[in-house]
Amino acid sequence: MSKIKPIFGNDDQILTISEEISNNSLQQSQYESANIGLQNNSYIGSVSDIHTLLKNGEDFITAKDFAYAEEIYKKVIELDNKILDGWKGYLLSLNLQGDAESLLSASEEALKVHPDYDYAFLGKVHALFLLKKYDELLANFNT
Repeated sequence: MSKIKPIFGNDDQILTISEEISNNSLQQSQYESANIGLQNNSYIGSVSDIHTLLKNGEDFITAKDFAYAEEIYKKVIELDNKILDGWKGYLLSLNLQGDAESLLSASEEALKVHPDYDYAFLGKVHALFLLKKYDELLANFNT
């Protein structure tokens, strides 16, 4: 796994986390609540479940628990892979963990579902750059 420093996004996206927000920590009850739902597989894909998962994912990103956020966003994608916020959170969590290989794989998977999704394209070229796969990176701009 390649370690990377997240560098893409802008201030109106959840890609950058301010020091003020990132110093917050989650209460143990928030972990327990999210964990129960994931372990019991009790999320069924309702709009309410997906909204709850997306909110939990944002909370865990804010608390800098990127691995747990990854699991939550992965569940959103399993429930409904058409939801762009699920893909965005998943790609963000992989990027923030410094996992360029997984970021590349997930970005390519997202592009299969959403071929014009710019965030997935950006994740892909970012990962290719970090993995020093320059020929493949350039090929993405020649199509």
